[in-house]
This record gives sequence, C-alpha cells and structure tokens, in this order.
Amino acid sequence: MALKSDDYDIRPALLNVELGGNGDYYITIVEKKDQYDEAGNLEYDSNVLSSVRIAMSGGNSPHDVKMAVGYLFQALEKYDLNVHPYHEETR
Repeated sequence: MALKSDDYDIRPALLNVELGGNGDYYITIVEKKDQYDEAGNLEYDSNVLSSVRIAMSGGNSPHDVKMAVGYLFQALEKYDLNVHPYHEETR
C-alpha cells in the first residue's frame, strides 16, 4: 500500500516514491476521486496523479533534498508503504 494522507477521510490522497532505472526518484501523489451520477450512484472512480522527478545526477535539487528523498524512499520501503496505488491490487 502507498502512504495514506492523515486527512484520507476528507481528501483520499496517497503518496509513494519510486526509484527509476536511471537512479532518479519519482515522488507521486494520487488523489482518488469518485464520480457520481445525478441519482447519487457511483459511475466510476478516477484518480488525479501528480508526480515530481528528483534527478540524482545534476538537476535542480540541493544535495540535502536528494538525501532526504532517498531516506523517505528507504523508510517507505521498510514499512511496506511504497506501492504505487495503481499497482496495489497486483501485490
């Protein structure tokens, strides 16, 4: 599972950090949004995805930020909180 927001009951958002094959980190936030018809029935659920790439070689981030993202990745992995929300059902 991805890390749930502490406001998940108000705004269902999930966070994960992926390590790309190039060594860069990708921080992703997915907000789940359900769509209802006029009668109030769930038509479908959708997700709003937002990602940021942190380049580890060069890039815009200072060294301390790169280290912090690496530590965040390790902590999420340690507690099994780093599965991309789109891939949770396959785990």
